[in-house]
Amino acid sequence: TSVLGYLVKWLTDWVRRYGIDGFRCDTVKHVEPAAWLELKRAGAQALAAWKAQHPAQKIDDAPFWMVGEWWGHGPGDAPPGEPLPAGPLGELRAAFDAMINFEFQARATADDLDPLFTEYAALQHGKPAHMLNYLSSHDTALFDRKRLRHAANALLLAPGGVQIYYGDETARPPGIAPTSDPQQATRSDMN
Repeated sequence: TSVLGYLVKWLTDWVRRYGIDGFRCDTVKHVEPAAWLELKRAGAQALAAWKAQHPAQKIDDAPFWMVGEWWGHGPGDAPPGEPLPAGPLGELRAAFDAMINFEFQARATADDLDPLFTEYAALQHGKPAHMLNYLSSHDTALFDRKRLRHAANALLLAPGGVQIYYGDETARPPGIAPTSDPQQATRSDMN
């Protein structure tokens, strides 16, 4: 068995055993697209098997779902109606149902959200969750706590899927960050 085969089997055993219905995959640009496609295929088979064996426990009939994180990726990787770009990002799209939308955090501060909603609706191409929007992240920053209510409404109403970073739902304050790594302020105890 190859290393890839071992990892795919190990990960999909969790799906087969517990009915896990999807994966969030970090730093996807650093792994070959074929590996992600294999994980998606095996995950889909494992979830279908689990649902067939546990009909009373399954929540729905939705297929296995994967979201990828490609640092800095926004939803506009291809104009509406046009094919995805050639190269790694285009190849990865076949394995992922959605990609994390790194531009939403900055755009959710706008007072007029109509342009954002119009653009995102066009980019969705009729897919239910082509992009996964978020406000805060350990990789970026905590969203401005004074504007969180406005931004949360934007997050929940915008086209695409929703990812809520722990504490955004309660306006968790930033933690103490050492001067050598201010990003650590995004990781604090839950309030």
